[in-house]
Amino acid sequence: MASYWLFAQRASATYTASLKTLGFLSFFFIISGSPLFAGPWQFAGGDGSSVESAVVIRGAKHEKDGIAAEHRYLSQHFGSWFLKRQALVNQKSRVYDRMEITDENGKQRAVFFDITDFFGK
Repeated sequence: MASYWLFAQRASATYTASLKTLGFLSFFFIISGSPLFAGPWQFAGGDGSSVESAVVIRGAKHEKDGIAAEHRYLSQHFGSWFLKRQALVNQKSRVYDRMEITDENGKQRAVFFDITDFFGK
């Protein structure tokens, strides 16, 4: 009987943890995809495949806002994605964020964002 109680207790804890994780992920996806939570950002420039064609983020007032805009852009263009690596690139008096991601199809790519307007704010 004691072993059943221990099993039930562990199963309950695992179930509770799974529900909390699922709830958090659901909330995140609702927020990230909802137009109610969209920032006043605009995306200009190129497709982000290189520094020369970097995505320019307009309307971000500070770094936190800019990071949210980067994530929004990636979600809109690549669906679900996973960040593998991120690096800061300084070139020609501009600051770029190089984000290496894996998209929902498993394709790995680097996306460049020109973050000069909000970097360090």
